[in-house]
Amino acid sequence: MVQLITHTIKDYQERLREMRYVPLTTFRRESLGYCGDANKLFLTFLFSDHAIGLHLLRDVGLIRSKVQCNSCGHDTTWHADPTALDRFRWRCRRGAGTTCSGYRSIRHGSWFQGSHLTSRSSFL
Repeated sequence: MVQLITHTIKDYQERLREMRYVPLTTFRRESLGYCGDANKLFLTFLFSDHAIGLHLLRDVGLIRSKVQCNSCGHDTTWHADPTALDRFRWRCRRGAGTTCSGYRSIRHGSWFQGSHLTSRSSFL
């Protein structure tokens, strides 16, 4: 599990280094932490783009990567929803013969389900 998280953090560090607004070094140190080791500045830049931050949480297993619909049982899709607390929801648009409109919070079945924390405030 630790190796998965370390490898995922390395991937996201590389993604962030390609962004224009992220400095490469600060005070002669790596600004985003050393390879696979996240620091506060890394998390700050990561969650400045909310979607990328949520993708990291999904990749390390803190948010589920698949959810089934309550109504029809089909897999739901990740959908941007500005009215939701975390700005994303699992949404179903399939069904047998009819269109299903079921949805769930991205917190459903995740580490955040029972907490009152937002996915963003738990790290920053």
